[in-house]
Formats: sequence, C-alpha cells, structure tokens
Amino acid sequence: MIVSQKSVLVANVNPGTLTTSFVTSMFSLWQHDQKNLRLIHDICFAKFGPDLTVARNSIVRSFLETECDWLLQIDSDISFPHDVLHKLTSHAQGLEAHGDTFSRYIIGAACPILRGTAIVPVPDNLIKPTLALNT
Repeated sequence: MIVSQKSVLVANVNPGTLTTSFVTSMFSLWQHDQKNLRLIHDICFAKFGPDLTVARNSIVRSFLETECDWLLQIDSDISFPHDVLHKLTSHAQGLEAHGDTFSRYIIGAACPILRGTAIVPVPDNLIKPTLALNT
C-alpha cells in the first residue's frame, strides 16, 4: 500500500552520540523512502540534556508547526528495518479506512530488544502507531 501525498518529519533525540547501527538504519530508511515512497519531508536531530522530555516535546512542537502529516521519532540506540516507515504509514492508512480519521499523526515504534550488548532490530509484529493526534 503506497501512501499518496503524505509527508513525514523523521526526528531523533540523542545524548550527542549516535550508534553505527542507528546511523546505518537511518540511511537505509532514507534510501528506501527516496527510491519508493518519497514521504520524508525532513529529518531533524535534537541533543538532549538532563531531561529527555524537553527535547521530545520540542520536536513535537516543531512538528505541529509544519505541514507534515506524520512525525516519526526514533531513538538513537536502536536499529530498525529500512521499510519501517512504509509499515507504520500503511497501518495509519488502515485506521483511516476503518473510519478513524485524524488530521495529523504521531507514529512510533516499539523499544529495541537487547541481547547482551547487541541491539536486535524491532520485530515487524511490534511496529504499530502509538498515538494519533487530532488537530
């Protein structure tokens, strides 16, 4: 299912460092989007201090000032499939098809699974929208 004429702001809050697996996942996400969906309007990064919620809320406020339809915040300590954005937006379209109409969406994915010190990509069955915002 391809989403038409929608746009996404992809955002990350981080402590000032990014893992190699996160950067690789972000690059793969962007590449996949550019070759297929072209949903990504912008990607932004915000460094957080002692209070992570300040940075997250700042990104949400910035998102609400854009014309983007969706906000995807991805933590910097995870890796994720290159098609995660397509899966999330397809799920949101499914909600719309069932009558759940919202004018703006905030979508997110599950927390990563850690095995020892290795970060395991988020399993497909855990990728679901977490909040829909009606503005």
